[in-house]
Parts: sequence; C-alpha cells; structure tokens
Amino acid sequence: PTLRRFVAAVQRRYRRVPYHNWLHAVDVAQFLFVLVTEGGLRAVLTDAECFVLVVAGLCHDLDHMGLNRSILYQQASPYGILSHRAGARSTLEVHHCNVAIDILSSDGSDVFGGLGEETSQAWRWLIDCILATDMALNAEVCAEVERTLGAGVDPADPMHRLLAMKLALKLADVSNVTRPLPVANRWGELVNHEFATSSTVDNLGDPPPSDQLAASQRSFVDAVALPLYRLAATTMPFLSPFITHKQSEEQ
Repeated sequence: PTLRRFVAAVQRRYRRVPYHNWLHAVDVAQFLFVLVTEGGLRAVLTDAECFVLVVAGLCHDLDHMGLNRSILYQQASPYGILSHRAGARSTLEVHHCNVAIDILSSDGSDVFGGLGEETSQAWRWLIDCILATDMALNAEVCAEVERTLGAGVDPADPMHRLLAMKLALKLADVSNVTRPLPVANRWGELVNHEFATSSTVDNLGDPPPSDQLAASQRSFVDAVALPLYRLAATTMPFLSPFITHKQSEEQ
C-alpha cells in the first residue's frame, strides 16, 4: 500500500507537458530497473542503493513546467527569480528534489521508512542523483566519474557506488534515444514540441523551424548521449554488452 500511494502521489505531481511528464519518469525508471536487473549494476550497488536509484528515476523531473532555466529567468518566474537572487544553480533540479521530499515526507507514501539506519543516507543518494541530472553540470559530473572510476567501480567504496548511481540516472535520462527507432522518433517529436512551445511563452520568440529542431536533436545525441554511453562502457565494464547494444541502436 505504501509503494502504491507513493507512485500515485508522484504521478499526480507531474504536469501535462509534452515531454517532461509522468511517461518520461516511468521510461527512465524502467531503464534503471533493466540496468539493475540485466545490466549488472546490482553486482556493485547495495539493495538499498538500487531501490533509491529507481525512486530517483521516478522523481527526477517532478513538477517540471516544460520550460528550461533560461526561459524561467526571462519570464521572471518565481523559481527563476529565487535562483537568481540566491545565486543558486540547478534551479529545476532543486525544485524536483523539494517536491520529492514533500511526497516522501508525507504519511502513507514514505517508501524510505523501511530502510532503517540507511534512511538518512537514502535521502543523500536521492538528492545527489537528481542534482546530477542538471545538464549544465554534465561536463563536471562526467569528469568526476572519469577521474574516480577510471580503473572501474570498487563495490567497497561508497563514493564509487554513488558515482555509478549518478551515471546510471544520467544514462536513463537520455535513454529515449536508444529505444527502437519509431519510439525514439516519437520521443524526439515530443521534445521538439515542448521546446517549440516553451519558445513562444511570453512572446520569447517564434518556434524554431523543424529542420533546426531536428539538427538540435542530432547534436544532442552526438554531444551528450553517445559520450555518456561511452563513459559508462569504460568505467563500468560489466555494462559493456548492454551499453554496446544501446550504442548501436543510437547510431
């Protein structure tokens, strides 16, 4: 019952936007579940870490408005103003964390309640993983992964396991491009629709032409998605067969 109430509460807190919605959250969580059960991630993470990772997948875009950070700033939204005044970064990701905390702290939907002594650590894992999905920090996170996990993941090292969790969530967050071509194309259309819609908010400009949006998607795959999968294949060799298959689908 607790898990069911938690999932229902999370679903209710996703908005009806084209891309960053409940379906995207489920898609990401499903990919993480496969990484854990079939990709070999369970061999290096604890059971609690695996559980928190899937929870993070469900929660990582909670209450996303379908707008990127720059538009939040430009339209003087409360989130943009707060972030600017506080000198904070990861505006959206901090908001996603806050909503997740609100849900998980509510009676009847606290799925961390059964983790015992690991509860406080679970909160840290959840927040660190969600914050790592900020694309503005992508280069920073990837550099840390490459520097620390260059020789592979040491299951006995908590920092190694946390970095593996962060990278896994980042892989899952862009995994739509690895789906079968018709599905991947549909995800691309939804991304483009959301981007085009957000571009017209408060007269911030006309939607980009479709060919420009398509080129932007291809650039994202080349600059972000493929390097992430290559990094995973290098730093987590146990994922290599799974990652290699996904890379071929991306290409």
